[in-house]
Amino acid sequence: MTARPANAHQARLLQLLRDGGPNSRAQLGDQVDLSRSKLAVEVDRLLETGLVVADGLAA
Repeated sequence: MTARPANAHQARLLQLLRDGGPNSRAQLGDQVDLSRSKLAVEVDRLLETGLVVADGLAA
């Protein structure tokens, strides 16, 4: 079974990472219209499902 984004926010974050390469949460936040807390929740969910991986201090 392949993991998929649970919502449009996660799909947008994945698109940004796919197209732009590694980004910090701050960099992602500058590109999407989400509060810091909502961004953190969505990134954490992507990490938990294995759709993204943390790499270094920028995660």
